[in-house]
Amino acid sequence: EKDMNDSHTKIWKEANEKPYTLPDGNIMVMGTERFRAPEIIFQPSLAGKDLAGLHRLVYNSGQECDLEVRKELWENVILSGGSTMFQNYPERLLKELMSLTQNKFKIKVVAHPDRNDAVFIGASILATLSSFRCLLYTSDAADERTSVDLCCLLLINKT
Repeated sequence: EKDMNDSHTKIWKEANEKPYTLPDGNIMVMGTERFRAPEIIFQPSLAGKDLAGLHRLVYNSGQECDLEVRKELWENVILSGGSTMFQNYPERLLKELMSLTQNKFKIKVVAHPDRNDAVFIGASILATLSSFRCLLYTSDAADERTSVDLCCLLLINKT
């Protein structure tokens, strides 16, 4: 029986454990945490949080939009950022949204391969624009102002 358990353990490890090489060359082997951690995004209750999952938040946001734009929104759900890089994340979000919308809308989840760096790239482009320079707020200026002053300054710049 011990040989049978060892055999099952070996099969499970081969199927579920995956080695990752870290930047310093060390190798880290990860098992079920590869899919348990991302699952918290969809089921925060697994981490003891009484919160809606991301799919529910996306759905609620879409439902709050005008009916005229809702169809187009559902056809353009765009993923960005590192947490969207988890294996099967786009497919899972699509499945959950289709379930919530009861297939009333055609839903398209756009997951560009470079989405991990999209925010950085966008911010880099924005920072090079001359029209953006006047909106920059230095740490020296922040030290001199209160948070109320900062909020007023931001509101004035928006108008």
